[in-house]
Amino acid sequence: MSVPSLQEVSTSLSLISAAKQIFSLNQMSTVSLSGNEEVKSRLKFIGKIPTNVKISTEPLSLQQESMTAKFLRTWNCDSRSKTQSFLSETLSRSFEILDALIQKSPESKHVQDLLRDLEASIQGISNLRVTYNSDLKFVCNLDVLIETVQNKIQEVYVHHPFLKPFSELKIITPSTSPDSDD
Repeated sequence: MSVPSLQEVSTSLSLISAAKQIFSLNQMSTVSLSGNEEVKSRLKFIGKIPTNVKISTEPLSLQQESMTAKFLRTWNCDSRSKTQSFLSETLSRSFEILDALIQKSPESKHVQDLLRDLEASIQGISNLRVTYNSDLKFVCNLDVLIETVQNKIQEVYVHHPFLKPFSELKIITPSTSPDSDD
């Protein structure tokens, strides 16, 4: 096997770059929601994440583990750090929306819907814990996100006791983590 020359490598990189630009221009356009609706949609997306899949952030989708998925994640520069940013930003914006809705009308259906979606997001993030169980630091980052969501939900129910929790919050601890043998 011969080693490619610098010119061959340069030509290959140029071709890849050109193909990537063409590919991104030809991607199907997706319906984009505005502002709060987009954040709510992303929060629902998080709540539906199953185990053993990874998030592709552009376009937003789920990918089963495969060689094609690895190639596409590399091609699109997707990473755990992008996944964490996506999760953190979506949750942060969801909290802002929730606070604004509560201030405006704490008993509204919009508040209940957002609380339900936040509760569901805990399961989706827990499923990502299973997917990335070999990366202790990333799992710890996901644990922090789960705790943040749980604390926000608890804070809302404490300050607004007339709101009824949809379910008992499942506190994720080392003894109850999705990947434990219990």
